[in-house]
Amino acid sequence: IPGQPAVFIPDEKLKNLALEAKDKIEWSLVEAKVASGDRFVYSKIPVQKINALYDDILAIEMEAGAIAHIATIYNVPFLIIRSISDVVEDLNQATDYESFLSGAVKNATSILKYVIENY
Repeated sequence: IPGQPAVFIPDEKLKNLALEAKDKIEWSLVEAKVASGDRFVYSKIPVQKINALYDDILAIEMEAGAIAHIATIYNVPFLIIRSISDVVEDLNQATDYESFLSGAVKNATSILKYVIENY
């Protein structure tokens, strides 16, 4: 958005607590930049365009940017936790999503519980 930051920075304490929780989950937990936009990315062409601008983007999604933007405007500490299930040009995404969902919920809940209990 013109006149707004290109990058939103999460609360350091929330981020560090989430990273501490990585031994409580089944999957890997990484700190990464995620691009956010207003369209679903299903081919590699938009990925290549974004990577030409920012070479440190790990994923692309549609929701977190809005949350981070509003939290930043109102000076509310925030943290975005994403479970990445979609792989660009993967024909098995619908099947993968269903098998992925319960694990993603379990992991996100474990991280969030740890963050809340230790904040």
